[in-house]
Amino acid sequence: MLVGIRKKTADCADSCLGYQCYADTDPETDYTGNLGAVLTMSYDRLMIGVRASSEST
Repeated sequence: MLVGIRKKTADCADSCLGYQCYADTDPETDYTGNLGAVLTMSYDRLMIGVRASSEST
């Protein structure tokens, strides 16, 4: 089983100079859960695995 947290969005106030954010303002960040599965097989010194989650495969 794979359980994690992933950054969903980051939003900040636009700068009047055209930059993405003001220099003294941290962006507001929202997080979401990331669930999935991991399957690995190993033999001697070789390990092969597959991972699938709600964000990527």
